[in-house]
Amino acid sequence: MTRNSHGQQESHANNKAGLAISLSLALFGFSAVHADSEVLPDHVSDIPASAKPLTRTFISDAASIISPSVVNIVALSKGLIPTAQAGSGFIISEDGFVVTNAHVVAAAKVGGLVEITLSDMRKVQGRVFAMDKPSDIAIVKLEGAGRLPVAKLGVSGKLKAGEFVVAVGSPLQLQDSVTFGIVSAPARHCSELGITKQGVDYIQTDAAINVGNSGGPLVNLDGEVIGINCMKAQGFDGVSFAIPIDSAWIVITQLMKNKNVVRPYVGIRMINFVESADGRHKRDRGLFSHRGDANSSSSVLITDVTPGSPAANAGLESGDIIVGIDDKIVRHTKHVLDAIGMDVGKTVTMRVIKGGNQVNADRVPVSITLTTAGGDSHGSSKPSHEYGPPKPNKRHY
Repeated sequence: MTRNSHGQQESHANNKAGLAISLSLALFGFSAVHADSEVLPDHVSDIPASAKPLTRTFISDAASIISPSVVNIVALSKGLIPTAQAGSGFIISEDGFVVTNAHVVAAAKVGGLVEITLSDMRKVQGRVFAMDKPSDIAIVKLEGAGRLPVAKLGVSGKLKAGEFVVAVGSPLQLQDSVTFGIVSAPARHCSELGITKQGVDYIQTDAAINVGNSGGPLVNLDGEVIGINCMKAQGFDGVSFAIPIDSAWIVITQLMKNKNVVRPYVGIRMINFVESADGRHKRDRGLFSHRGDANSSSSVLITDVTPGSPAANAGLESGDIIVGIDDKIVRHTKHVLDAIGMDVGKTVTMRVIKGGNQVNADRVPVSITLTTAGGDSHGSSKPSHEYGPPKPNKRHY
């Protein structure tokens, strides 16, 4: 039952406006709830956000779940002119392990001290436990903070464009700031941003991410972390990015266990490549840029092979075209990176066209055993491959 604070005195215009709002919400699959409605029953808090009615507190409900585990981080650099880098983070264990961005604590370096402000405004010291610059992820261990609230982790792989998300952090060191938006793209590949030497996707969102938000959580409406806020497009509002928690967690678990990240090494440079029906070649700059051309074929062109690398030892050469890996079709560098994954020591079979001529060419199987950059399985944080156009203007926050 709902209570109407205006009784029977509402105007015909207000009735029409209320009907329009109700219809709009119904079109988007939400139940309309009046602003003066009674508080929902307690059991509703246990219902997933996707099944809840839309209320005026749905953003604050999500923020209240994650906020106790969000911290502010200040890292001081040593030198003639000390500088401070501020950012955010979130707690992943009761004994005080915190996830943040590597660029937030880079000034302190591994083993260095940083200042942490908890959600209850207590200030404690933290020590940089481990850092992985290629993925921009770092772990900080808090000292003497006692038992701490832990962030709930979600699943980023199921995100869809248009889903609501909430960013929590300390922009400009304004503790516990909350911004709200949608998922603009659930898997914006780094090659589309012109970021080289990485093989990752980013969650693109229009939730505001500013200086100090880096390392803070991007959460769904259940208050679960689905991303780590990391950067925005320079000079543009509403174009921000977060590291998906699914891929971040692979790095986090390695950092917690080994204090470094072991990556498979292939030893190739590659670009997206399109060949039209008339035999003309062009570089494909984006994951979907060849759409609309029914007579084109998109694949991956190897532009360079490192001597002595697993790729070179397997017989790959500059000019070869990758059209498949194992049982998967390859149409983009992202597909290659996804197939390679993070498993050192496994063997993948690439189907390649030798010499780059796709017309009536045989697909030659080439088996590659993935090693680390040093040729063994004893850990390296060197990226496994390089590719992509020049870096665009981007800014880490």
